[in-house]
Amino acid sequence: MILQLNVFIFVSSGSKQPPFNKKSNMNHIGLFEGGGGFSLAAEWIGWPTIAWCEYNPYAQKHLNKHFTDAKQHGDITTTDFNIYRGQ
Repeated sequence: MILQLNVFIFVSSGSKQPPFNKKSNMNHIGLFEGGGGFSLAAEWIGWPTIAWCEYNPYAQKHLNKHFTDAKQHGDITTTDFNIYRGQ
């Protein structure tokens, strides 16, 4: 419920900045991303999305548009996430 409230405040206020733009040493990898809601929430709390994994081609197009700096992975069963160890 808190996330929904924060999304409402961000959208309705017309602000260009996320409501919780904190700096953090954490990074986020989105698995089974769909529309990218968890990646968006992670960005708001200061965790940049460094990679995402989504099988659906339409969702991939959406994620490519909104998370341009993140590495893209399609099929989670063939992806080796060891390259992100320690990041």
